[in-house]
Amino acid sequence: AELSRWDLEALQTLLDSLPPEYETGFAEGELEALLRAAWLDGDCEPTGANEAEEGAPTPLAGLFEELPLPEGVPDGLWPTDNEWGVPLLSLERQADALDVPVDKWGARGRRQAGTGTYHFYTEDYRFSGLWTTPDAVPQSGCVNAVEPNFSVSAWTPRAVALWATFRKRWLARYWQSQGIRIFVDLNVGRPHDDINMLGVPRGWRAYATRAYSERMEDLDIDLAVARTHAGGQDVLFVVYGGNTSVQEWCLANGAIWVPHHMDAFRSRYLNA
Repeated sequence: AELSRWDLEALQTLLDSLPPEYETGFAEGELEALLRAAWLDGDCEPTGANEAEEGAPTPLAGLFEELPLPEGVPDGLWPTDNEWGVPLLSLERQADALDVPVDKWGARGRRQAGTGTYHFYTEDYRFSGLWTTPDAVPQSGCVNAVEPNFSVSAWTPRAVALWATFRKRWLARYWQSQGIRIFVDLNVGRPHDDINMLGVPRGWRAYATRAYSERMEDLDIDLAVARTHAGGQDVLFVVYGGNTSVQEWCLANGAIWVPHHMDAFRSRYLNA
């Protein structure tokens, strides 16, 4: 989306040259949807198609035909409890356990069955396409999902933080409507904790965050935010990443630790 011109022929040649095992980070149809949306919005020009000889097939033929939304994806709004229209999550579809295996979105083929919980503690570009293809998560067959963690740091403008919160909460609410249980993501810059809780109903108990071993104090703050919003100490609190000091913190605070290497689990975790 940052480019003004796409050379579609060069892009197709690049994609065709990738080895079969190469993971681009895009689900089936996501890359095409992003390019199509950019062209329709006037953000890029399909130069390869324009410069092809008359009568010759254009690169990525049919890519720029305007297509309807995927079946079942609403072009609408959800109930809200705030002036910004950030969707209100349903208490009936909050996670009640951390179903395994736990996978990072993009870590393996997403059509492979058996994923219990997806999280998005990875680079934004690996999941940003879900804003245009939100059905990819329900179609994966997962039981739970952590809300997409669109990057929001302490220095992010509050308007940008609000937009990130709207997107992740809209996606989470849509996934709830498709039967998926949700963990609320708490991994945002501290100045935006208030914005991050828009649309999370009081009494919500299922939360997740990402740990940084050099910022252990953030875990204490995240847990306090979760317990305050839940109205008590009894919360389902998941922590992703970090080293043994994070594991020890989780043991001491009744949280579930998900180490980085859990992304590699493929068999039944409890009976491994």
